[in-house]
Amino acid sequence: PYPLISFAHGFTAGGTRVDPDYGPKLLGPLAAAGYVVVATEDAPKNYCEWETADQISSLGLDLRDVDRSRPTGIAGHSMGGHATELSSSNSRAVSKYNIATAVALHPVSFPFFQPKIPVFFGTGSADVIVPPSGPVLAYKATKKSGKVLAEIKGATHFEPNTIGRNRWTPFVIAMFDCHIKRQSEQCDKIYGTGEGALCSGAISMTKCESVAP
Repeated sequence: PYPLISFAHGFTAGGTRVDPDYGPKLLGPLAAAGYVVVATEDAPKNYCEWETADQISSLGLDLRDVDRSRPTGIAGHSMGGHATELSSSNSRAVSKYNIATAVALHPVSFPFFQPKIPVFFGTGSADVIVPPSGPVLAYKATKKSGKVLAEIKGATHFEPNTIGRNRWTPFVIAMFDCHIKRQSEQCDKIYGTGEGALCSGAISMTKCESVAP
């Protein structure tokens, strides 16, 4: 059995678009890293402020091969990044489903609610759809330790999609491995300063900082 992660998609990337948009280069590698990944297919064309409800309820599905002794994780992109931020602030859901950490990629960050778990805020300097100022302000307002902010130089809003360069993928995996599987080397990849770490590796960042848990 494997730990469970619930993923929330972006605006216009729901329905039948979820698998081709996120499967090959983000969700597939995450599953291959040893997770059961549930990705909602709701809101194919409309903006859904309550995607957080589906993201949370997905953690309660009766699924085979899920290790219920392990914590769970949540992740999302754009509209789904906003859902992920909302879910991370939901104390009842965090407790009920033992949510250990969240990854919000290019998230719509307003309105802001205080996260109860470590959150990875990923954005890009060339994102003109959801400008990086929102995730940056959300990071600064977050009081929970374990928070992370990374802004890839030149990354557009579609960095996590199939058409993007998908430079987030190894760090998404590392964030979950750190907080769910408690792998110290993956924690170093997120919070450390060595070769290959998020803020000191080969990927050029315009902003990158964290507060270790």
